[in-house]
Amino acid sequence: MEKVVYVFSDSKKLILGAFRSKNDLLLNFKIDGINLADKTILKYLNADISYKNCFIMQGKAAVDIVLSLGNGNALKFTESDTKQENLSKVKSIEFNPDNYIKVNSSDIADENKKGISKFDYLGNFIKTYSSRSELNKEIGRNISIEVCTRGDRLTSLNSLWCEIGDEDKIKNDLKYIFYKFNENKEIVEVGLSLNYISGNDSSIFKKLKKYLNTGMPAPDGFYYQQGDPENMLYDPENKDLIKKREIIKWKSKK
Repeated sequence: MEKVVYVFSDSKKLILGAFRSKNDLLLNFKIDGINLADKTILKYLNADISYKNCFIMQGKAAVDIVLSLGNGNALKFTESDTKQENLSKVKSIEFNPDNYIKVNSSDIADENKKGISKFDYLGNFIKTYSSRSELNKEIGRNISIEVCTRGDRLTSLNSLWCEIGDEDKIKNDLKYIFYKFNENKEIVEVGLSLNYISGNDSSIFKKLKKYLNTGMPAPDGFYYQQGDPENMLYDPENKDLIKKREIIKWKSKK
């Protein structure tokens, strides 16, 4: 049994597939009609994180989960059983690829489908999705939006994301966004970095950085700040360019 590669749901309470080898998994397991890439299998095999709500496992830990779900009796398994490939003792799993190649993310248990909300870079609510599969269906491709909702990545699809009920995360995410204001205190440009707003021009970037978060207009007449899009920093007397708040660098929670 320990040689078998298993695919579990995100809660590890549902077996989505069981395969004789990693190559068998590569050829016969699909999510939303797409086979897993070899590098994806190697990256997520026995990892502590799931891939698109699926855990890929092999070895004793995987077998323990299978047995805990009632698939076989641990007292009846011996080392000789596994060497003889006595797989029939796993009661609910038949090692027929046809049973698994049609598994889609939409088939995963409802408890693994968490609603998500989408916001723009100003913190404005855009839309709520009942599940990740609903989002993937709308955009026509598969993305792992959970890397944003759990904090491994700041943005995706030019938007900020959170699980429903975790809207405070968006308030925190806004602290890392850069804004360009005109003299009327209107936002005219938004970016994930000051370098982006400066057009990736190093000479312009160096000039703008001096004025960032000072409340003083830069030589181009615009005001630049990081975070708090609802309140433009404004201090025309700040000739010494003292920063009102420090520039903060976003870090993944990985």
